[in-house]
Amino acid sequence: MIFQCENSPPDFMIYTGFYAPSHLHYSRLSFEDGNISENLFQSKRTEWSFKKESASQSSGFFGFVFAGIEHIGTGIDHIVFLLAVLLASKHWKEVLLSITGFTLGHSFTLSIATLNKIKPDTSGIEAFIGLTILIVAAKSVLGVEKSRNQISFWVASVPLIVGWIVWSLQIREIHILFAYIGMSFFTFCYLSFNRYITDSKSKGLYLGITTLAFGMVHGFGFAGFLLETGLDRDHLLIPLLGFNLGVEIGQLILISLVLGMIWCLFRKIKPKFKERVILSLLFLLATLGTYWFFQRSFQVHS
Repeated sequence: MIFQCENSPPDFMIYTGFYAPSHLHYSRLSFEDGNISENLFQSKRTEWSFKKESASQSSGFFGFVFAGIEHIGTGIDHIVFLLAVLLASKHWKEVLLSITGFTLGHSFTLSIATLNKIKPDTSGIEAFIGLTILIVAAKSVLGVEKSRNQISFWVASVPLIVGWIVWSLQIREIHILFAYIGMSFFTFCYLSFNRYITDSKSKGLYLGITTLAFGMVHGFGFAGFLLETGLDRDHLLIPLLGFNLGVEIGQLILISLVLGMIWCLFRKIKPKFKERVILSLLFLLATLGTYWFFQRSFQVHS
């Protein structure tokens, strides 16, 4: 919507059209002299000063930074995925490679989706985010199970079967079915090839590439959230940079907190029980990821 002020604009504006705590509303103010100010209304930030001396693009930039921090902090599926990655990592180098790959992946897809270079299916992406949690958790379980081939096959068959069902029921279109088939193939390759990689250098490269792929899925999810604010397509750079920076800051804070909690927890657990605790948590996360995958694939609203 566009509003034109015939008279002098007021000193500030209060926006109250929030129907959900997570709702965002993007606004852009143009002055007669060509100055421009942007603002992101949030449930906790409903006032905007119109005074020229205080109105600037920096206020809009930092608004998107805080939105990115809040999104990663309240996005339970992203938190669960990062927790699964951290629990599955055996060494600090694996943590570093995993987070680097994830960051590069989601930054890339967040950018191209926000800049309208590609239009992902938002609901399909949300379902695949749940699937990434299941895949990461299943990889760690395979490390201690003897029946690896069977587990790899059944986990990889989940997206194939679900994709066929939702397409048959006309819940999803045909192009989404191909996406489910692709995710099934990727899952099988990821779980099957992992045990053949033994040297540390190859493992590091493999880990970085796979988390890059997972990050690309999550990046589309970030973009869907950002685009819901109704951004001006001609002025995307500042919101994109601000939101992505906020996501990275929130991710670093979250990782620091989780690693601290894991360290404190394992200090009180005997070494022989650590593996059991990790596997139990990964089973729990896998169950949660599976639930989200089914719920979002069949578009069941809780």
